[in-house]
Amino acid sequence: MVLALSLLANLPAAGTATAARNRISIHPSFEVRGWYDDNIDFTAEDKKSDYYAQISPGIRFDLYTRFFDLQASYTYTRYQYSHYKDKNRDYHQAKVKVVEDFEILKNVTLAFGDDYELVPVNVELPDDQPDNFTQKNRAYLRTAWSNQFSRINTLGTGYEFSRVDYTENDSTGENYWGHRFNAFWKGQITHWLTLRQDNVYRIKDYDDIPTYSEFRPSVSAVISLDENFKIAGQAGYSFEKSEDFHHRGEIYNIKASYIPSDKLKATATFNRDRITDITGSLYTQDTYDFLCRYHPLKQLFIEGNATYYQYKTSGRENKRLRLRGSIGYQLLKEVWLRAGYINTRTVDEEPEIRANRFYSSISLVF
Repeated sequence: MVLALSLLANLPAAGTATAARNRISIHPSFEVRGWYDDNIDFTAEDKKSDYYAQISPGIRFDLYTRFFDLQASYTYTRYQYSHYKDKNRDYHQAKVKVVEDFEILKNVTLAFGDDYELVPVNVELPDDQPDNFTQKNRAYLRTAWSNQFSRINTLGTGYEFSRVDYTENDSTGENYWGHRFNAFWKGQITHWLTLRQDNVYRIKDYDDIPTYSEFRPSVSAVISLDENFKIAGQAGYSFEKSEDFHHRGEIYNIKASYIPSDKLKATATFNRDRITDITGSLYTQDTYDFLCRYHPLKQLFIEGNATYYQYKTSGRENKRLRLRGSIGYQLLKEVWLRAGYINTRTVDEEPEIRANRFYSSISLVF
């Protein structure tokens, strides 16, 4: 956020020669969302229900220059509970980024940014539960090289340096310096088949716990059978280690999307990933997701979503199912009305934990 303000403070005055080639646009936004939750702690015992409001004013700045395009945004969010005031929360989200990597030398690009965002603290709780959030700041600088040697073959490599800090929560994560190295080959085999091979090496140099590193080779393919149907898949292996452990395991992802018209979109995804949480602990996450979105009218959408999560960490398994339905109507060009229902429950756990949430909202984006 400091970077965003400093950049805006140094914008040229209107009428100068530099101002003639710089352009800035300002986009304020505001959302009010009312919630009802019948199990605000997501627990099997001592279930509590409550109404709460989510109030989110924000603003975005788009700066266009002859060298690159820059975007800066800020959103303040207040969660205000009706009865359980101890759950009231204030969060801040800010972002400064180069919209697209810009070329500094032939085939060499550079990008930078800073994200101040919300992330879940505990993977065993719903990841959209307000008191399961903490604040994470990530500043990064990325450089990459790629070259298309022929109609088919492209080679590339890159490096990203980052700093991650967790703040504003009693369950603060482990801060670290991050390094990410990548080398890839991409082959446009036919107009309907693209192959890619990646080799990624990551390092998280934590401030207070042992350094974590991971080597992840993978192969991916994108199959476009026609304009409406596409399948993308990735398979690989992950090798993780620190002073305390040495693990390895498969990773894979497959996603099918069907978009026959502007009115209908359907996607089905399965993903397995191996991740370190905010404390540096390793876990495996399996996700099955199905989404269908239908536009009976240009201003109206109806959406249904089912997501199954399975987390494996420290010898334990946690399984959860989330069902979500929503409807939205564009009242004016800048005004959207939305309403929805979310059901979250544990699977194969006794006693079962279940939560039902309803919401309605109005949002304005200018």
